[in-house]
Amino acid sequence: MDPVGWRPGWDGHLLLVYEGEPQRRLGVAAWVRRGLDVGAKIFYVEREDVSLARSLAALLLDQPDAVDAMASGQIEVVPADQGVHDLAWQERAIEEALHRYPSVRWSADATATWGVMPQGRQAEIERATDEVCRSRPVSVMCQYPARESLDRIGSVSTAHGAGMREELLQTAPLEEAGLAVSGELDISNRDILRSVLLAATTGTPCPLFVLDLSGLYFVDIGGIRTLVGGTEPYRRRGGQVRLRGAQPQVDRLLQLFGVGHEPGLLMEAPG
Repeated sequence: MDPVGWRPGWDGHLLLVYEGEPQRRLGVAAWVRRGLDVGAKIFYVEREDVSLARSLAALLLDQPDAVDAMASGQIEVVPADQGVHDLAWQERAIEEALHRYPSVRWSADATATWGVMPQGRQAEIERATDEVCRSRPVSVMCQYPARESLDRIGSVSTAHGAGMREELLQTAPLEEAGLAVSGELDISNRDILRSVLLAATTGTPCPLFVLDLSGLYFVDIGGIRTLVGGTEPYRRRGGQVRLRGAQPQVDRLLQLFGVGHEPGLLMEAPG
C-alpha cells in the first residue's frame, strides 16, 4: 500500500494540469530540475511554430546548468510531428539514451499533439506509456491545459500511474482501489477533482473505494460537495467509499456537513 498522505513527485507517468502559462512553466521547470538532479536524458516535445515565450529554451534561460545540458544534448527538444508519437520510434530513442544515461524523461504539452493525432490514438499512447514507465527507468510528464481538457482529464488521469498535479491539488492512485487526495481543494480545482473521481470509480469492480485525505489541508464547502458528488454514481451502484485519514480541520467540516450520513460514505475515525 502506498504511504498514507503520499503525494505525486516528479517521476513516473505524471499528469500535469495547468491553468495558464505561469503554472505550466513552474511545473515544467520543476520536472526538468528533477531530471538534471538524477542525471537523466530529457526529451522535450515542442511544436516547430511554438512562440519563443512558450519554448523550453526561454523557460530555462535563468538556469545555467540547464542551458549547458541543452548544449551538450542531455536535454533534447524534439519537434511534435507524427513520427515522435510513434511507439517504435520512442522505443528506439529510449534504448539509445539508456546506453549513456541511467534514466530517460519525456514531456510534451497535449495541445502539441492535438493537430497531428486523433484522440483515440492519444489515449492508446497514454496507456502504452504508463506501462513503459512502470517497467523501465522512464518518466513521462503529460501537460494538459485545464479549461481546454476538462472533458478528457478524467479518462486521461486513469492512465497516469504516478498521479495528477495541479497548482494546489494532487491526486495519486493507491495500490488498493482508491485515490490519495492532497493539497487544497477549492473553486479553482474542484471540477478537475470531480472528473478524476468519476473516472477512477467508474471502472473499478471493487465494492470498496478508499479516499485517503491525510494530505488534504484545505477544503471549502464546494469541495466537500465534490467529494460527495464525484463518488455518487459509484455509490448508487452499491459501492462504498471510505474517507480515510482526514486532517482535523478537514474532518470537522466533513462532520459539520453530515458527510458520514450520506449513503455508502464511511468516515474512518481520525488517528
